[in-house]
Amino acid sequence: MARSDHQHGTPPKHAQDKTFSRTGALTAPLVGVMRWYPGRAITIIGVRATMGSPSSGASVIVDVNKNGVSIFSTDLADAINLPSVGASDYVTVDIDTAGTTTPGSDLTVDIIYTVA
Repeated sequence: MARSDHQHGTPPKHAQDKTFSRTGALTAPLVGVMRWYPGRAITIIGVRATMGSPSSGASVIVDVNKNGVSIFSTDLADAINLPSVGASDYVTVDIDTAGTTTPGSDLTVDIIYTVA
């Protein structure tokens, strides 16, 4: 007997996130210190950064890298160019600039991903 409450196929992939945070006044450059080894293949679908206090004099620029190479296609971070991360790869969040007159503070960066 057929049942109408049964679904076939692959279940949808649910978004997960990895949070990086740096408390206090930011310093730059800060490269490779905030590092993560996912341990399984993932696909990065978004990045969200927030600050407790903004910088002055210049913007805070944060970059997300896979094995030392930016995942973004431009400095404006309008597109993720390298979304696939393998099980043996690593991801870093780097602070490229922190502000010139007053550095920003209390940075949180969320990497949103699905398991590949």
